[in-house]
Formats: sequence, structure tokens, C-alpha cells
Amino acid sequence: MKRRAVLVWVLGLGFCGGYLAHNWESVLADGEGAASWSPSLRGDVNDDGKLNICDAVYILNYLFKAGEEPAPVPQGRGGVLQTGQVGCWSGTHGEEQKPCPQPGEDDHGQDPQFKEDGFPHDFELFKPDPEDRSTWYTVDHATSLMWQYQADTTLRNWRDALKFVSELELAGHDDWRMPNINELYTLVDISQRTPAAYKSFFFLFPNKYWSSSSCAVDLSRAWTVDFSLGLVLCLDKGGQGQNSFKFRTLAVRALR
Repeated sequence: MKRRAVLVWVLGLGFCGGYLAHNWESVLADGEGAASWSPSLRGDVNDDGKLNICDAVYILNYLFKAGEEPAPVPQGRGGVLQTGQVGCWSGTHGEEQKPCPQPGEDDHGQDPQFKEDGFPHDFELFKPDPEDRSTWYTVDHATSLMWQYQADTTLRNWRDALKFVSELELAGHDDWRMPNINELYTLVDISQRTPAAYKSFFFLFPNKYWSSSSCAVDLSRAWTVDFSLGLVLCLDKGGQGQNSFKFRTLAVRALR
């Protein structure tokens, strides 16, 4: 084992000038209040913007050559995700209010005025094959969830959708699953419509998407999200030949 580590260290020294480094193409969420996460959370322990053998060399230098210690991985945060809404609108005809109402004024207390009580998404989009969007995936570091970037185009009933996702292989992983309703709704950006989603990080049709969560009021139904407007609906699972209840599905997996 030690011999292998030395070999990686020696070979890696010749690579780490950056010429053969593979630079993952990524897009990070920005804007006011954007999360600032340690690069080590993404595997980039030497903070050079790339994921490659240089990161292994950096760790080996730390372990065996008294090199600089990698940045600590940040601990998870509590609270609830922000909605994405940034403007204020009146309670009469929905006129935009600039600036937002102040304390004591009509309509004060709207969502954007308390966004510091939540925390933002921290999306990162990976494109293993830039020409093939079916290989792309998005990681949300705020929720530690890894998402399929583009939903499959086939419409399925709930049972078939569960089966399809469980058999999916993407980005070197085969432990994909259908998201529960709480996870799926984190992809809704209520400041957008058709689709009401984070469009820079997901290619979603403005249609209904299945979740893995059944409805307590009627267990023959499952919770869905309609991304045309960001609605949550409890709809029939489409069993017993009810072909009209076929929707899209998106795969997710937890980062481990």
C-alpha cells in the first residue's frame, strides 16, 4: 500500500503543472447570500479548480511529507431552503412594490424580506460529456443531493417510474431512486414559471413529475410536482390500466 502511495506521489508530481489536469465544467450558484463552501467538499482539496491526481498528491504530501492540511469539510447547516423569490407584490392587484414595504406599512412581511432566515441552494452542474445532456448531473451541496440533470422523456405510471429509476446507471452510480416529495419540491423556484425550476442547473419540462411518496388521504395516489407553476398535487398512481396517469420522473441519490 505504501509503495502504491509513493508511486502515485511521484507520478503525480509530473502532472500537477496543470497541463493534463481535467477541469470539470461547473456552474456555481451566485447572487446575494450565496453559500461559500470549502472546495474540499467537492474533492478539490488543493483548491485549484480541478479534480485530478493533484488532489491525491496533495493529500499524500499532507500525510507523509508534513504538507499543508486540507481545508476542513464544513458541517451541515440547519434551517429551511430559500424559495428563490426576490420581489414584493401588493395584496390587492399584485403590483410589484419597489422597495418592499417597511414595518407598519401594508403588505410588509413578505417572503423576500426574511430570506436571511433560510439558506440558498449551492448547485454545481457537471458535464462529463458536454455534447450529451443525458450524462449531466447536478449536485446541490446545500442538501447533499445529487440529481439527474435531464429527465427521461418517456411518460410512465408510478410503478414503472420507480422501476426505471432503480435500474438507472448515471455518472458511475447505480443507486439512483425516485425523490420523495420534500426532496422533489426543493427544485421548485417560485420566482419562475414554465418551468418553475432552477433553469441553469436542470432541464425540466413544465409537466408533472412523480415523487416516491404516497398520499395518506388515498394510498392509491402519490404526490407529484407540476413544474409548470410549481404546484404540489396528489394524483392517481395510474394502476389498473389507467393510462392517463403517466408522468415524468427525475432521479436522485444521496451523497455519501
